[in-house]
Amino acid sequence: MPPRLRRGPGRPVELSDAIGKATSKASGKAIEAELKKKNGKAVWEIEVLADSGKVVEVDVDADTGDVVDSETQKK
Repeated sequence: MPPRLRRGPGRPVELSDAIGKATSKASGKAIEAELKKKNGKAVWEIEVLADSGKVVEVDVDADTGDVVDSETQKK
């Protein structure tokens, strides 16, 4: 993992855990995931195809596992 995305001293949040949080938040199936740096923090950016048919982007903090943001993507 590049140093700029290195997670904090706690146990890092695994991708599978982040996907679980994201799919619970958006009620659907994960279709894409990427580790990114946003606002100085490492976050898992998960795109979820919601049961409604819309794509929802859910950001999960890579240190804590908390959902920090979500938004429905516009076409």
